[in-house]
Amino acid sequence: MSTPGLLLEHHDAANAPKMLDLMVPVYAASHADIIAADPFFHPDKFRERFDSHIQGAGFELVTGTLDGQLIGYAYGCRRVADRASAIWDKIRANLPGFPTPAEPEPIFIFMEFAVDPGMQGQGHGHAIHNALLAGRREPIANLFVRPENPARNKYMRWGWQQLAREKGPFDDAPIFDSLIKSLS
Repeated sequence: MSTPGLLLEHHDAANAPKMLDLMVPVYAASHADIIAADPFFHPDKFRERFDSHIQGAGFELVTGTLDGQLIGYAYGCRRVADRASAIWDKIRANLPGFPTPAEPEPIFIFMEFAVDPGMQGQGHGHAIHNALLAGRREPIANLFVRPENPARNKYMRWGWQQLAREKGPFDDAPIFDSLIKSLS
């Protein structure tokens, strides 16, 4: 998808923290509907999770800027094979037709994705999403999305499939839909 003027940049764990102060306003704007209702989504909690997320193996952040302004980002990391086995087991149980390896393989965990609400619906989010997933060596990606989040429908159009509905991985996390996408 072509998005004229959108500059996509890749950042590793060493450089990603320099982007955090630019990311927080985009996060807050894109999560405004839920921030007041659920403390898990407060921007300070996002900062805490980000500090934890950048420790993940193979962490990668993709930022999208337009006219010098950050308008969106997506990031994630690799879950190594031994820690990914539970996800592979869930796939085998819930999606019997989905191809699975004989032994667990690493999975890319798509952790966060946000686009400024004023820039949504123009293809920028899809471009950021695709840039993060392009060239990944893991066979699949996994993400959590709130069931009522309008982005969930976009994920489904972009080839994601529902795996399960479950509590998120943090103690104070709400219930999410767990989605997977083949990367091969």
